[in-house]
Amino acid sequence: MGTLRILQEWGRYGGHIRIAGCGAEVYDGANADAGGIDLVRSRVRAPGYPGDLSLHSNALLVGLLVGALLGAGGFTAVRGGEGESAQDTTITAWTILPVVFHTPETGTGGGVAGAHHYKRSLYEKPSTISWLAFYTEKKQTILVLNPEIYLSGGGRLLLEIGYEDYPNVFYGIGSATHPDGAEDYREKSFDLEVSYEMELKRNLRVGPRLDFRRSHIIETEAGGLLAGGGIRGTEKYRSVMLGLVLIYDGRDNIMYTLNGFYLSISTNYAGKATGSDHEYSRHNLDLRRFFGLGSRQAIGLRARFAAAGGSPPFQSLPGLGGEDLMRGFAGGRFRDNLAYTGQAEYRLKLPWRLGFAAFAALGDVAEDIDDFTGSRIKFSGGAGLRFRLNSEGLNLRLDMGFTEEGSGFYFIAGEAF
Repeated sequence: MGTLRILQEWGRYGGHIRIAGCGAEVYDGANADAGGIDLVRSRVRAPGYPGDLSLHSNALLVGLLVGALLGAGGFTAVRGGEGESAQDTTITAWTILPVVFHTPETGTGGGVAGAHHYKRSLYEKPSTISWLAFYTEKKQTILVLNPEIYLSGGGRLLLEIGYEDYPNVFYGIGSATHPDGAEDYREKSFDLEVSYEMELKRNLRVGPRLDFRRSHIIETEAGGLLAGGGIRGTEKYRSVMLGLVLIYDGRDNIMYTLNGFYLSISTNYAGKATGSDHEYSRHNLDLRRFFGLGSRQAIGLRARFAAAGGSPPFQSLPGLGGEDLMRGFAGGRFRDNLAYTGQAEYRLKLPWRLGFAAFAALGDVAEDIDDFTGSRIKFSGGAGLRFRLNSEGLNLRLDMGFTEEGSGFYFIAGEAF
């Protein structure tokens, strides 16, 4: 299930504020890490957090473009009187935006998204409660509520509650599946994700995680693999996963990175002991390194490995494809117990708010580590343009990805990694 990360970042990065009634000055955003009075800046979970962003939540938010150009989208309220300390000042902000997007997997869709950002003192990191409601051309319904709460003592609580009624495509399991064998299905699901993160030191966080999922495939294609009932996950099932995640995030800017290092490692288990209908495990490694080439260019590298053990439903198998992993292949085009990808991207800032990117990727899936062979490696590549929404680097991206099976067009918010 995806998140409202793009909307949350818009709320944080969307503008600076004047703190009234407590003797503060107008804030220019330059000294946020030095204990400034910023409502909108903090180190936050980045795209690519274990449990990848799904296509629908990372879709093009046209409302962001309107807000960037016209200054619309929300308001900020500050409560505090003369003589009150920074700790007694409450700051709140609301963001409500219409949403229009288009991706190969959803077609054209639209809806509304909103967020409430608040701080109980000037020096506290901002907490956010975000929500969205989408409906797409392919009759997909997506509802998500996503609170992100900063607690006293430095901890952070993240929740995501979602419902989907989602027609989708199943391509089979394995590295040798053919696109002509794709079959349609419709799934209804309820998801709950809860995690708590503790900051061990600067840039390093660790914490437990709970993922609950209730899934029911209500329509399948006659004569297909899913209709035959031999694929785990076609029956109505419940999954309860417990896990642990460790993140090191040393990037210069999580929205548009030109320098720095990022690492996330997660391990999760579901079984009878946790209340699940299937017993399986999932493990993820995500490594990113960015090399600046002056102030306007960079090379980004990403390596990702995912593994599932036991008896997972097919929806939980690691996969390739989509707007983040091997652009040009459809989301979930390849699935199996093991999956790896390697990506490289060249980024260039152009005059005004424009930018350019060129990218290439390779990857594969396999049932077992010994099944990886060089003859089945998948390749993709392409290029795209960027439109910068604000000074912090939140971009709309227009990418065209190419593969041996065809191409894919992506017009969405946020970078691939």
